[in-house]
Amino acid sequence: MNTSFSDIDQLLRHPLFLVLATGLISSYLIPRLTRRWQDHQKAIETRTRFASEITESVVKFILAVQIAERKTIEQDVAKRKIEQDDYNKAYQEWEVKRATLGSQIRGYFQDPQLALDWASLSEAVTEIYALSGTWDEPYRSEVLGRIKAAILDEEIDWESLSDYELKQKSNDDFQRYFKAWWAVREALLLRTGDFVKRILEARTTSFR
Repeated sequence: MNTSFSDIDQLLRHPLFLVLATGLISSYLIPRLTRRWQDHQKAIETRTRFASEITESVVKFILAVQIAERKTIEQDVAKRKIEQDDYNKAYQEWEVKRATLGSQIRGYFQDPQLALDWASLSEAVTEIYALSGTWDEPYRSEVLGRIKAAILDEEIDWESLSDYELKQKSNDDFQRYFKAWWAVREALLLRTGDFVKRILEARTTSFR
């Protein structure tokens, strides 16, 4: 028995069909669409929050190291003690933050490589802290070697960075050292920016 278009039209116009269709839309489709929209918004908020926290924590800690690198040698002991205490506090806060972010990245994002890459990036940032207070060989060369491996930038003046005494010589010598250190800083910030971009494009575990 063939069903005519008029029969289908009558079925679609039947009050009972309209009731069933309305019930289906209100009880299933609308909640499902709403849930998907909420998941999407939550994913956006999660990615944005991580991008902001990663950027802020890296920049804040690198700035603390930068201030320590630029500090003058001619300071009284009391002032040096206060600055060292602040520096140590910045390092402690950084270690807690990077560990916390590492755990959260593993939990919030589907791609396990993100957590591994964050561990690598944050370790490279920590190495410039180690470099700032390291003058003994061969440990200083070991630290520089790890930084160089993390950045892979042959244009940086690694030779000047390896000479700790440049920080204590003439202003020209110090400026040569600090220019090389600044290049490392910029390379780490660039790598951070690339990582943050990946975070903003990543899928979160709450996103469907």
